[in-house]
This record gives sequence, C-alpha cells and structure tokens, in this order.
Amino acid sequence: MSAVYTLIQFLVRLAVGIALAALLALLLTLVREDTTFVESLTASAYVVGCLALLLAVAGHSPGARVGTIRSLARELLPAARSEDE
Repeated sequence: MSAVYTLIQFLVRLAVGIALAALLALLLTLVREDTTFVESLTASAYVVGCLALLLAVAGHSPGARVGTIRSLARELLPAARSEDE
C-alpha cells in the first residue's frame, strides 16, 4: 500500500509541475511575440524544474532537522518564546 501511495503522490506532483509549466509557457508566449509555445514550454519547464529542485534542497536542510531555526527565531523574536522558558 505504501508503494501505491508513493506512486500516486509522485504522479500528482508531476501533474502539478507540468500544469504550472504549461501555464507559465502560455503567459510567456503571450508576453513575448517572437517565440512559439513549444519554445516557451521548454524554457518554463526548465524554470519550474530548477525551482522544484531548489525548494527540495531547502526543505531538507540540516538546520531544520536539528532545530536550530526555531532557536534562532526565539533569539531574534522575544515574543516567540514559549511560556515555560
């Protein structure tokens, strides 16, 4: 069951990425009159793919796993401290 869930989750993310790239390509084609939709789709697919890779790396940063981001926020924002400290 876990493999099926993972496959469905991957396919949904892939579909969202393709839809976002197609929407961006449509907007890019409307703004730039010297390119075709296929050229715009290629460029927007690269942009969406690069952003997805950057966000994936940022989501798995070591600081987020260790908890240093929360302690840094507590130092910078005194109002963010909890009652038990």
